[in-house]
Amino acid sequence: MTQISKFIDQIDNQIATEEAQEKASLIKSSKTLGEFARDLLSRVQEADWQELSQEHLKKKLLTATDKAGEQKERKPREKESIVIIAEEFKKILGEYGGGISKLDGKLHLYMGSHWQPIESEEVQIFMGEFAEKLGHDTTESKIYLYREKLEKQLHQASRRVKRDPSKVVVNFLNGTLHISDSGHEMKPHNLKDGITYRLEFDYSSYCEAPVFQSYLDRVLPDKESQTVLAEFLGWIFLRDLKLEKMLVLLGDGHNGKSVLFDVINALLGEENVSSVGLGSFNKPERRTALLGKLLNYGSEISGNVSPDTLKQMASGEKVEFRRLYGDNFTSDNYARLAFNANTLPSETEMTRGYFRRFLILPFEQVISDEEKDPDLASKIIESELCGVMNWILAGADRLRKTRKFSKCAKSDRCLSKYQEESNTVALYAEESNIEADTAGEGVAEKELYQEYRLGYCIPLGHKPCSFKTFKERMAQLGFIRDNANRNKKWMWLIKRVSSF
Repeated sequence: MTQISKFIDQIDNQIATEEAQEKASLIKSSKTLGEFARDLLSRVQEADWQELSQEHLKKKLLTATDKAGEQKERKPREKESIVIIAEEFKKILGEYGGGISKLDGKLHLYMGSHWQPIESEEVQIFMGEFAEKLGHDTTESKIYLYREKLEKQLHQASRRVKRDPSKVVVNFLNGTLHISDSGHEMKPHNLKDGITYRLEFDYSSYCEAPVFQSYLDRVLPDKESQTVLAEFLGWIFLRDLKLEKMLVLLGDGHNGKSVLFDVINALLGEENVSSVGLGSFNKPERRTALLGKLLNYGSEISGNVSPDTLKQMASGEKVEFRRLYGDNFTSDNYARLAFNANTLPSETEMTRGYFRRFLILPFEQVISDEEKDPDLASKIIESELCGVMNWILAGADRLRKTRKFSKCAKSDRCLSKYQEESNTVALYAEESNIEADTAGEGVAEKELYQEYRLGYCIPLGHKPCSFKTFKERMAQLGFIRDNANRNKKWMWLIKRVSSF
């Protein structure tokens, strides 16, 4: 090889390297899907369709043999063009360091740091414009039915987003933090990690949060409660750990819960947080808002939710979802559950398994108007998100070691009180002043049940338990059923006690 040839090769290699770097910078410099789409389309040039067909279909586009025994080049048929355009888009996207995949029935685009969902309308508009830039027929590229077919082909040709749930990672602006038994290690973003979110700040293990800690000490002074709060927020990132809990921050107003709400929303990012009320969990189409989110931080905990549904969702089990005009599907790629609440729900029939899902932290401090700082959340958000994240990661590390939440006496007392107050049969007996008495009057069991259901529960807004559960709870309270000499009609032996 001559000196001139070597020099030319060096120039070619340098140009190729610069082109690769330029392509990679496109993904990283684009902040939004719209910016990326505009930048990418501006760089797409009209293509040679014979070359594209050879590359993606492994054949030339030729007419049938004519009488003279010749074949001529032709334009691609509709099905051929759809496959070629979809495959070329995937190839170009890969050259720019991106990728396309699907998750929970929706296409996701890799944008240099994480996979982002793309709405169906966005996909169709972009693919129509992409086809036109490649040199496909302008009219056909604009027809909505053709664009729908391009979108469907992308669905068919794209693989699912894959993520190892046992792999603990947290995604930041400056890279991905990998957490293992050997410690924490920051690595470059990688589409193979399968991450569908990004926290919008840089991470450093040296960050602290003195203002946030001072705030916590004032509004939640119990250290056990602080420990459990950090662990729950750390649990958001431990997708393989099944702890079957739903966080409830309990307390009347003027107690500082709103500051925590604002800080956590800013830390996780509004696009990664949903706020669906507990009462909406029964409907698959309303649960869809939780898909792909890190946390559902709701302020509405009232409403009649199926105990079985709540148990499934608090456990992170697969549940059913339905998108608008779409088919039902199941997924476990949805948010952890947390709620701010002034009171706990009473509309649902309670079971032991239902109560086990509640992780209640009481906010009992009252913050006076003189003490309030309306800018407190903003101060923490502006300068301490990374430090707050280190507090959360310490909670995650504890959970990884113990595989359970730390002991919290205040939380346990709240749950016990809630269980006592939710036993509507016990409350009915106490507030109706009836006691067990073997010598007392006999009241037909169904008659007493209707008194409990219609005369007590419904007027007060409680969810009556079933007839079977009513009998079980009455027996647990010491009441006796008897049918002696009463024509086999079961009676409760009770005594009505005067309240005076």
